[in-house]
Amino acid sequence: MEGEPVSALFTPALVVDVDKVKRNAQRMRERCHKLGVQLRPHMKTHKTLECADIMTGGSRRCIVVSTLAEASFYADHGFDDILYAYCLPLDKVERCAALSERLDLFQVLLDHPDALEQLRKRPLKGSRQWHVWLKLDCGNGRAGVLHSEPESLQLAQAIAEADGVELTGVYAHCGNTYNCRGVEQIQTVAQETTILTLQFMDKLKAFGISCKSSIGSTPSCSHPVQDMGKLSEVHPGNYVFYDVQQSMIGSCSLDDVAVKVLTRVIGHCPHRNQLLVDCGWAGISLDGGGKLPTGYAVIEGHPNLKLLSMTQEHGRVEPLSGPLDYSKYPIGSLLTLIPYHSCATAMMHPVYYVHSEGRLLGKWTPTRGCGYDNRSWPDGGDTSMTSAPSTLLCRDQVEMQYIQTLWMSVLEVKFVGDGDVLEHIVDKQEGVQSSAGSVQRMVKFKSPPGRKGCREDGQQDEEENGVFDQQNYIQALGTDNFEEDEESWSRVAGSSIFTFQKVKRGNSMAHTASELARTPGKSVSFSAAEPCTPTRTGRNHKGENRTPQRSKKVQFVSTTPHRLRKRLTAPSLRSDSDSEFSPSDSGEEEEEEEEDKLKEKQKVNKENKESQKNQRTASKGSSAALYKTPAKKSKNTPETVNQPTMIEEYFEAHGSSKVLTSDRTLERLHIPKLDRETLAHLLEDKPSCYSKEIQELHNKHRKHFTKWMLQLQLGFSVLVYGLGSKKALLEDFRVSHLSQEIHLVINGFFPSITLKSILNALTCEVLEHQGTFRTPSDQIHFIAQTLKDSPDLHVYLLIYNIDGPMLRGEKTQSALGQLASLPNLHLVASIDHINTPLVWDQFKQSQFNWLWWECVTFQHYTEETSYENSLLVQQTGALALSSLTHVLRSLTPNARGIFKLLVKFKLENKDNPSYTGLSFQDFYQRCREAFLVNSDLTLRTQLTEFRDHKLIRTRKGADGVEYLIVAVETSTLMDFLENEDDD
Repeated sequence: MEGEPVSALFTPALVVDVDKVKRNAQRMRERCHKLGVQLRPHMKTHKTLECADIMTGGSRRCIVVSTLAEASFYADHGFDDILYAYCLPLDKVERCAALSERLDLFQVLLDHPDALEQLRKRPLKGSRQWHVWLKLDCGNGRAGVLHSEPESLQLAQAIAEADGVELTGVYAHCGNTYNCRGVEQIQTVAQETTILTLQFMDKLKAFGISCKSSIGSTPSCSHPVQDMGKLSEVHPGNYVFYDVQQSMIGSCSLDDVAVKVLTRVIGHCPHRNQLLVDCGWAGISLDGGGKLPTGYAVIEGHPNLKLLSMTQEHGRVEPLSGPLDYSKYPIGSLLTLIPYHSCATAMMHPVYYVHSEGRLLGKWTPTRGCGYDNRSWPDGGDTSMTSAPSTLLCRDQVEMQYIQTLWMSVLEVKFVGDGDVLEHIVDKQEGVQSSAGSVQRMVKFKSPPGRKGCREDGQQDEEENGVFDQQNYIQALGTDNFEEDEESWSRVAGSSIFTFQKVKRGNSMAHTASELARTPGKSVSFSAAEPCTPTRTGRNHKGENRTPQRSKKVQFVSTTPHRLRKRLTAPSLRSDSDSEFSPSDSGEEEEEEEEDKLKEKQKVNKENKESQKNQRTASKGSSAALYKTPAKKSKNTPETVNQPTMIEEYFEAHGSSKVLTSDRTLERLHIPKLDRETLAHLLEDKPSCYSKEIQELHNKHRKHFTKWMLQLQLGFSVLVYGLGSKKALLEDFRVSHLSQEIHLVINGFFPSITLKSILNALTCEVLEHQGTFRTPSDQIHFIAQTLKDSPDLHVYLLIYNIDGPMLRGEKTQSALGQLASLPNLHLVASIDHINTPLVWDQFKQSQFNWLWWECVTFQHYTEETSYENSLLVQQTGALALSSLTHVLRSLTPNARGIFKLLVKFKLENKDNPSYTGLSFQDFYQRCREAFLVNSDLTLRTQLTEFRDHKLIRTRKGADGVEYLIVAVETSTLMDFLENEDDD
């Protein structure tokens, strides 16, 4: 095999480019050396000796594993200083103890006091100590104790003080970098995780505890930040292979991916426009489904192909567009799949074929399994862990061996004929003849004491409804062992149990709906002793339940809407042939129910006549028409449908699908809108009638100001919420407690507020920095570093409406969270939107570290809504004009000229309904002719400034051309040009 091309392999096959593996490993070692941190590579991606040698540079020291199978495998082959980076499972303490007593340095990870207690109960031999790392959650949200919780410090202190245990380090995994796209986002998360870990280390030092610190993930270590040099170690793993996922994140390029899967075309499917390949999910895994436009993988050299779906051993490939040219993909031809997630794909293969420049060099055999033993499985033989990797058995393998043993020695398959089955199930009784119309009895049901008599008296509804007691039901299924008198048994057809048939009571659905819809306060009396007789379909059902005491007449007045009543009495609800039980068919029952029905109608008619005498209406004519007593009808006389009442007609008319609404809106008043100043002046003379109570609420909240200050000093952030504006309350807090402190007030409801303006205010006005920054991340890093260098400097940030429209974005909230996590920057904020908590995930919540205060004020949102449109108030545009003027005065003359050109073009086309904006190329030519720019790069730079201030926006037309639009009202632009001409 050595020296042959990779195309000679049987497929599907996992091939590893050893040159790329060595290059990836060398780059990571160089990054760590430059940072000055120890590299502890993770073995979970490849799980091979050869690759581990490459990653450790041949030292065979300082590695991370995720299973005990890996730990034993590497220990058996001379590796040491192994960290088992999986929160310690309590059932594996003995296995870990054996490795700790065998190796010079074997380390475990834990995040719970119970795991620590297990280690204390199992001291190591030879005066050895357990080497323990504390797993810290710095926002990844998987395992670990949360860094901001007091329990994290308590657990670290308990580890450090425990006998026979040493706190070796603090371990954090920044797996949330896998949600990033691009280097900037990766470094932002890496910076956050690093800062939180270092802050936790500072807290440990305050308790006199010193240990190592380690974070890691392939994205964060592929683009490390400078502060990672302050850590002790980093522990990436996937970097040695990389994959499509890492290229999408920004950790690498597709050319850096060292593993691929070879597959062959095994079928053409022209009717589906598809190819069939021999690689299913067993060869590449299902990871990545729905995340790539090319399906589950990238097909190298064929960007127009998509791995659409897979079964275990087959894959379906189709083109992204157009018909498939099958001549390019003959049967047996090779396709190369670049996996979405190399860790998952590697797990699907028992061997990796290693090549260099397409020529095979050999193969690597990974270890497999989780390292379980089978002590709890009977007759399993001695399958405990040994030094040979081939004997490493996972739970699935042990289970399979056990099932095979049972199958061979215990299980027996016997085929039984239908007659034997029927004889086994059916309880035969001699001398019992089944009638022609009866159903064959499958189960005998024993009546509980007293049931028979109750059934004869008609008092027991439970059995009539087919509802059986659980105990009696079980007895019914096993009655063939009992010999009882025939009279003590009631024969029940099997279908009565298994199809849940019950007594069909006439109009029961309408009865239930009427009972639920009746007017509160009116009582209904139902007879428990005499259930109603089912009525025939298609007739009105009045007085369904009769009271046995005829002297007391209780009328059931249904308030069911007329439309619903008509639906409930529809003829389709029940067929004419229905009786109490579906299998029966009796003509006598029909005659009885007709007689009962006639009596019921006569009774209800009589009651209706009595109610009409007491009823007063505005119109006798309408009353007579609505409540006329129907005459007696014979059996064959068709009945008249219930006449609806006036109330029912009203709701029926207003409940129709066609709804007519009034067109009497404010616009028809033709009253000009007021400006805000006039409206405020008119409302000044109308003070609130609850001003005293509102002031009492305000005074009540003021009592908490001292608590807020204490909580801010303890590292919490204060968040106030509740109905009413909190601006006056926070302003009172600022004046009374922050007047002597350095503080910054931010109006989050301001429509032009941006993250850039907030950071500029902090760096320029608070920290008095005069330079510029390339990105917001640089600004945040500068703020963090400055505050860290000046621990006595405390800055208070007050944000009115942190949930304002301009502050709700992911990047803005992430940046504010980073600021709030700084130890000497204190945040007080207010929210008003009911869905604001949805903005913060667990990581952001831990950054803000909120303490929630309910502060209901009932104050008007006067300032918060002053920038919104209203039906009563006409916006003057003065604020927008002022902002526009100030922004343009800060720019160069050429930049102002560029903006004026764009404004003039918009004003020229203000009456053009088809105006979509000015195309970038046309605008560039106009600027060139006016000698305002000398290249399109210069113009784009100026446009970026306009975009940052929300002055312009761009959109692409249907033809793909980029159009520029001024995002300012036309009237404001006209005022702006007039002011510019005056100047």
